[in-house]
Amino acid sequence: MLLLTSTGRRTGVARSHALLYMEREGHYYVVASNGGRSSNPNWLHNVRHEPNVKVQAGSRRFDAAAHVLDTEERSVVWPTLTAFYPGWAHYETLTVRILQVVRLDPKT
Repeated sequence: MLLLTSTGRRTGVARSHALLYMEREGHYYVVASNGGRSSNPNWLHNVRHEPNVKVQAGSRRFDAAAHVLDTEERSVVWPTLTAFYPGWAHYETLTVRILQVVRLDPKT
């Protein structure tokens, strides 16, 4: 699990969310599954509005840029994500929406 802290798009207040993640090639990937609900989680709307976020993964804390993957980018990483955690594929069967994938790029 990682802790993602984003800024509320309406309130400007920092909000933190514990999310399952996959690390790959120095990037951290999270899925906006919202447990398969029909709506996107609020944190996704927040990172779209303000992509500068804070992340804590284990003992590592860093600033990151959140990038919502487009269809092509998602299709490349989705099989690896669902192999890592099959629950994401299951959640997608519970809703008509496509689960968005967000790549968190650590800032140096």
